[in-house]
Amino acid sequence: MGRIITGLRSDSHNKDAVWVYLDGERFARISDADVVDLGLHRGLELTPQQIKEVLRRSKLFDARLTAVRLLSYRPRSRAELVRRLKTRGFNREIIQEVVEQLQRLGYVDDAGYAHSLAQSLAQSGRFGPRAIRAKLRQRGLPADVVREAVDEVASEMDEYEAARQLAERRLERLRSLDPLKRRQRLYSFLMRRGFSPEVVRDVLASVLPADEE
Repeated sequence: MGRIITGLRSDSHNKDAVWVYLDGERFARISDADVVDLGLHRGLELTPQQIKEVLRRSKLFDARLTAVRLLSYRPRSRAELVRRLKTRGFNREIIQEVVEQLQRLGYVDDAGYAHSLAQSLAQSGRFGPRAIRAKLRQRGLPADVVREAVDEVASEMDEYEAARQLAERRLERLRSLDPLKRRQRLYSFLMRRGFSPEVVRDVLASVLPADEE
């Protein structure tokens, strides 16, 4: 014998959500579209298979809400979103279905996210191509997507000029050091910021006095 729907009540906190009551007890929250799709109504006796599907739709609904909330804070890569949903306790099948749905809707777009983030980092003037590449990889973006995004910003970036301006600002904090330490610290700083060794050497030759070369 199945269980009977005794109520379908709108969620006061979400206009698109409906609470399903079975045998007088609140059972699961699903979308109003799911109510229509599943043909639910008061008095309907649900089979075990139907109950299982209502539970699945409920988990999908909650995972989708969680994913959209995470994306409202900032864009995220597919891998980042998958990791966060796993930490919230959703299983692999639910996560895959939700993420693929959000991809189709354009909410998850690794290529677009990579290009946007790479451009933002490049325009900040604080990172070279190597550091930008590393930061994109930290977001779980695929290698080919990262390569394309970094290649694009690198082609538009004046790496030498960005490194030179950064070095000049950094030098203000290194004036008290002896010349050798100042050079070593500045070299290490620029390398950590992702500029190529060739660019770093050219910049040091430009911003340091000749007697420190």
